[in-house]
Parts: sequence; structure tokens; C-alpha cells
Amino acid sequence: MSETLHKPVHGAVNITYGPSNGYVYFFHPGGTYSRFDRLTCQLEYYSDIVKEWNGWPPHWTSPQASVSWDNQYVYFFHGSEYVAYDMINDIADGAVRSVEKEWLSWPKPWLDRIDAGLYWGYHFGQKKAKAYFFRDDEYVRYELGHGGEEEGVEDGYPLKIKDSWPGWPVRWGRVTAAIDWGNGKVYFFSGEEYLRYDKFYEHVDSGYPRPISDFLKEHEEKLARENKSLVLEDQVPAPQRAAFTSTVRSLAAEFEIRPNWLMASMWTESGFKPDAGVNGVFVGLHQLSLGLIYNLWGKAALAARFPALFDQKAFKDLSDEAKRVLAKEFAALGFDQIQVVGRWLRASLKNLNAKCRSYDQLRLIGFGGQGLGNVDRTRLAAVVAKGNPRYDLSKDGTLDLAELRAAVFDLLHERFGKDPVAESGLRHDLG
Repeated sequence: MSETLHKPVHGAVNITYGPSNGYVYFFHPGGTYSRFDRLTCQLEYYSDIVKEWNGWPPHWTSPQASVSWDNQYVYFFHGSEYVAYDMINDIADGAVRSVEKEWLSWPKPWLDRIDAGLYWGYHFGQKKAKAYFFRDDEYVRYELGHGGEEEGVEDGYPLKIKDSWPGWPVRWGRVTAAIDWGNGKVYFFSGEEYLRYDKFYEHVDSGYPRPISDFLKEHEEKLARENKSLVLEDQVPAPQRAAFTSTVRSLAAEFEIRPNWLMASMWTESGFKPDAGVNGVFVGLHQLSLGLIYNLWGKAALAARFPALFDQKAFKDLSDEAKRVLAKEFAALGFDQIQVVGRWLRASLKNLNAKCRSYDQLRLIGFGGQGLGNVDRTRLAAVVAKGNPRYDLSKDGTLDLAELRAAVFDLLHERFGKDPVAESGLRHDLG
């Protein structure tokens, strides 16, 4: 059992890149902070901000608000000032700066203080990522610039929180911290309480607010459920279920990931149908490309059985008939395909020299590992965006990390259909 989150939270950031990948930092009054390990659901320590955060402004104690962009920077606010903190190099990026001068269209009455910040990412149907900032019982929506375009607070703000965030507790006078958990859920903190908000259904989840002391308990209960049974395991045919889930747990232990992530990833890709895509170029439980399947399994497994078709040829030299045989033979492996999925993950993580610390990062391995390890400042090649046009939200011909993160849970959301309670619960268990 870890420490209890017993102190009010005046800032929180969820880090998904660099050395702190997989950790959530909570900032508390009086200049202290704590670190939460999302993989183990343990609160590791309380420590001093000024001593541990390099280049922290000496005239600040705790931040009044914080927000982490989908890049290597976290922005901390205090009064009329802010500082950008480089999480990869673990140092403040220069001196404090003026909010008024650099955050465009900022409300004049807000120049002395904000209470919380939240990076939201993309709203589907909109071409720019958004962030929200909160002060007392109001909020503004900030539009992020893209490709050199101007950014700033959108027209018509501030608005009242209670009028636009369904289910908001009447007794909450202000938000002291907000954090996107990366699974379609956002946590808001206020004094001694917190609540969980669903981004897809745009409503406070049932049973909230809860006492802040319940926060760690909520996540420890999630691990307890996973230890008992895996998400979606009832979708695996009974004869294969025990062996399959046992292998999933073994692979998860090897790769230091949560087994639920691997289960949900395969189910999202194929609905646990080993023959999914057998007539295409992506086949099986995890929709691996035929080229990967051939190199990881087919070349060794099929050359002796079909020497005329394979005979250790390179994939690019295979005939159309050979590719059809490859797809059908791989599909015939059934749930034993999980061993090949394991080889793919093993090779991918070794090549990336990185650890996977969240469900969305596991899913992004299929996009070349974008978002794993240190931030990849390059955008994905145009050919990837061309093959996935629905996720090119900015319509600029490439995909960036924020667009990919939006896509991951949208796919899960779509596959689940019209069972919001079950789908919402699954996303919570993946967080």
C-alpha cells in the first residue's frame, strides 16, 4: 500500500514522454509535490519542489496551475507569470515570462491568477487542439496554433463552468487542478474532493465527487480487478480462454505493461477473430502486416511446407499466391497468433529502446512508435496520413501525436457501440 493522497492538489501533470514517462506529478500547497506511478498505482513520495525541479523560479513556492502539452513541455503558472519546464532535459526552459504578453487574448481580470489548466487535445470535427483554463467558477477555451497559425482564447469566453460541464457539483466554487488521464477520462480536484469526467459522453461520472483520500483506492481497485480477470476475456472462446489469457499475462510481465492493455488492443483491432483481414494486407488478432508476419513467423514456418512458394525469399519477392497462402496459414494458427504478437512487441520495443507506459502508447507502436521514448519532433510521413485520413484532424496531410492519441480511444469507443456504461468502465480500467 502506498501513501495516501491526503494533501489538496494545486496542479497536476500526466507525463507521456522522456525519463518521466508514465508518471503523474501532483503539486501541493507549501512547495511540495508527489509522484504517482501509473503502472503500479503507487504514490511514491512527497518532496520539495524548489530543491528537485531544476531552474524553478526562486520566488515561487507551489504553482497556482499547470498544464502539459502533447510535447516535452509542462507550463506552470503563478500570478501573472508562467514558466515552461522541459521534462526531457529536466530543467526550466529559461526565465519566467509574462502571461499577458504570450498567451493571446487572455482575459484582463485573469492576469493575476488562474486556478487550473487542462490540455484537451482535439475535438473531433475541429482542426485545432484545445486547452481549458479555470478561475473561480469560470473557464476559457484556448485554441492552439497549428503550422504557424495564430492561437489564443476563443471568442465568447469566459463562461460559467456549471453551465457547460454537465453534472458539475453545485458546491464546488473553484477547480484547483485538472488532469487528462489519457483514457477519455479527466480528473478535476477542488479542496478535499475530486471528480472524474468522461470526455466522450461529456458528463461527470456517476458516484462523484469523492474524497481526495479515495483517489489511490480507486486505482488500486482497478489493479485488483485485473489480477482477478482480464477485460474482455469473456469474448475469447472458452476452449482457448485459459491458455490465451495466461500467455497475455506472461507477455505483459515480460514487457512491463498491463495485460488489460494487450487484451483491449487486440480486441479493438480484430474483435478477437484470428482470421480478421485474411483477404487483405493486415491479418489476425492484432492486424499485423503480411510483411511483419512473414519475417517474424512465415519465413521459417512455411519454407519447408511450401518450398516452391517461399524458399526463404524476401517478402518483396513473394508472388500473390504466396501472400494468400501466408495469410491463410497465419489465420489458421488461431489464438496461437499471440506468440507472434509477442515477437512483434519484443522486436518493436527493442528497436525503440523504450518502455510502454500506457494503453495509448501500446497502440501507437503500430504507428512506428510515435510517442514512445523521447519525443519524436518529426511528424509522421504523409503516406501514413494518407492511409488514415480520418485521423488527420488538422487536414494538413500528416499526423501528429495529439491526432494519434485522439484516434486510439475513438477506435475503442466506436467498436463498443451503444453500451456507454460498459465502454466507460473499460476505458477507466485501461487508464
